[in-house]
Amino acid sequence: MSAGTAPAVHAGPDALWRRMGAHPDGVGGPTRFRVWAPAAEAVDLVWWHPGGRAVHEAMARLQDGCWDTVVPQARPGVHYRFQVHGRDGTVRHKADPWAREVVPEEPHTSVVPAPSRHRWTDAGWLAGRPQRHTPVSVYEVHAGSWRPGCGFRRLADDLVPYVRRYGFTHVELMPVTEHPYGGSWGYQVSSYFAPSARFGGADELRHLIDRLHAAGVGVLLDWVPAHFAPDDWSLADFDGGALYEPPDPDRAWHPLWGTKTFDYQRPQVRDFLVASALYWLEEFHFDGLRVDAVSSITRRDFLREPGGWAGGDVLDRPGIDFLRELTGTVRRRHPGALLIAEEAGLTDGVTEPVDAGGLGFDLCWDLGWAHDTFTYFAAGPEQRPHLRETLAAAVDRAAARPVVLPVSHDEITAPHQPLWRRVHGDGPDAAAALRALLALQYATPGVPLLFMGSEHGGAEPWREWAPVDPSPLLDAPGGDLYRGMGRLITRLNRICQQVPAGPEPVRWWRRPGPGEPLLAFARDHGDGVLLCVANLTDRPLGWDAVADPRVWSVLLDTADERYGGPGRPAGAGIAPGAVVWLTAAGTNLAPTMPG
Repeated sequence: MSAGTAPAVHAGPDALWRRMGAHPDGVGGPTRFRVWAPAAEAVDLVWWHPGGRAVHEAMARLQDGCWDTVVPQARPGVHYRFQVHGRDGTVRHKADPWAREVVPEEPHTSVVPAPSRHRWTDAGWLAGRPQRHTPVSVYEVHAGSWRPGCGFRRLADDLVPYVRRYGFTHVELMPVTEHPYGGSWGYQVSSYFAPSARFGGADELRHLIDRLHAAGVGVLLDWVPAHFAPDDWSLADFDGGALYEPPDPDRAWHPLWGTKTFDYQRPQVRDFLVASALYWLEEFHFDGLRVDAVSSITRRDFLREPGGWAGGDVLDRPGIDFLRELTGTVRRRHPGALLIAEEAGLTDGVTEPVDAGGLGFDLCWDLGWAHDTFTYFAAGPEQRPHLRETLAAAVDRAAARPVVLPVSHDEITAPHQPLWRRVHGDGPDAAAALRALLALQYATPGVPLLFMGSEHGGAEPWREWAPVDPSPLLDAPGGDLYRGMGRLITRLNRICQQVPAGPEPVRWWRRPGPGEPLLAFARDHGDGVLLCVANLTDRPLGWDAVADPRVWSVLLDTADERYGGPGRPAGAGIAPGAVVWLTAAGTNLAPTMPG
C-alpha cells in the first residue's frame, strides 16, 4: 500500500493497531511508521541506529491527518520517537501513541516490535467462554507487588496454582498498560497498546494468560479510558494543540488526579480507545475489561469543585456515546467478553442494554455496598444496632442489578487500613468480624472481588512496592486466624461456583432493624435454596427460630474452628457475630457439618 492511499485513522477501530504505529515486514524487512498529527507543520521520525546514532527521517503528510514513512534499516528492537513540529513553533518529542513495546523504565521511548512467537493453546477455553460468566469470583492482582520483581513469566509459575488453590474463577490484572511511574497503580496511562515493560514483553503476558486459561481461570484487564498521563512526551498537546484532550482547558484537565481527559467528541479519539479495548481482547485473549472511572466519563462535574466545570448539562453526552460505542463494538466482536464498569453510582442504566437507553455493561462495581458494609463492621457494639438497616439496604441494592461487590485495592490502602483493622476489635474479635463480612459478601447476590492478600486479612496497608507474602503471618504466633481465613475463602469460592451470581430477588426471612437482631435472606440455586443467617448481636442465638433444623443443614459457619473461630455454641446455635449458611436437605449443595 502506498503512503498516499493509506486508510484513514477514523475509518473505524477494527484492527487500527495493525495500521498505526510501527510495523516491520517480518524480522529483517523494512518498517512502516504512521502517526496521527493533523495540526502539525511537519513530523520527523527519530530512530536510533544499533550503534547509538540518531537518524532523522522526514515523514509524508497523508490526507487524513496522518504522517507516514518507511525505513528499510529499522528492524524489530530499534528505538524511536516522533519529532512533531507544531504551528506554535515548538518542537515536541513524542512517544508513539500506538507503540506496542517501550523501553523498560523509559516509557517515552518506543520500540519497533518483533512478531509474536507465542502459540496459543486456549482454543477450547475461548470456545466455551460465554458459559463461564456465572458464577464468578475475582482475585485482583497488582502485578508489581504480588511478588516484587516477579514479572509476567514468574507470575505464570506462582500465581496460577495460588489462584487455583483458593478457588477464584477470575484474575483481574493491574497495572498492565504502560505508565510513566513504576510505583503507581497504573491509572495514568501513557501507552494504550503496550504491556508495561517492567513486567516483561508481550509474549510473556500472553504466556501468563494462556497458563491461566489452561488452569480454568479467566483474566480481566483493568483498563483506563477516562484520563491519561499529562507528561510532555505522551498524548498531551500532541501536535501542538489539543488533539486527544478537549480544546477547553477546564474540561481537558482533571485537577484532583492531575491528568488529562479525553475528547470523546472526536471520532478519531473514540476509535483510538475502542481499538485499544479490542487490541487487548484479540491480541492477548483477555476475557473482559474492568473500565475504570466511568462516572468521570459520563459526568462533567465528577470530583470537581463547584464552579470547576462549565455550566450546562451535567451529563457528558459524548462520553456516554463513547461508552455505548465501546460496549456495542465489544459485544459484536467478542460476545463472550465481560464488560465491567467501575462507577460511583451517579449514572443511570449502567447495566441496561444500549437499545434500551443504557450503557451496555454486564456488571457494575457497587461502591456503596463496600462503604455501607465496612461502616457497619467498623462500628462498635453500641453503634451496630443503629446500622443494621444500612447493612440490609446494602444487600437490597446489590440484588437490584448485576454488580461486583469489591473488597478492592481502594479499601486497604491509605487512608484505609488492612482488612484486620477495617473492622472493630482486636485478635479473635476482629477475625470473627472479618469472617462475617466476607461470608456476607459471598452470600449477597453479585460477584465477589478480593484484592490480593485479603484472602488472609493482611497485616499492613497495601503499598505498591511491598510484597504481598502471607508466609510471615501464617507462620507467626496466632497464624491460625490467618490460615483459617484462607480456608474460609477457599470454601466460599467452592460453594459459590454452584450459586448464581445475580441479580435476583432477595427473599427476606428476617430483615434486621433496631428491634430485629437477625439478618436472614434466601437465594435460589439450581435445585434448591441457600439461606444466609447473620447473628448481629453479642450473644448466641438459636437458628431454629429462623429455619427448621429438620429441613435445613449447616453448609458453612464462620464460627467453625477450622476457619479460626471458637466453634459452635452449645445447642447448635449461631455464635455472636457469626454468619451461617444453610441449605435445604436433599439439594446439590452438600453440607459440611451436621445440622
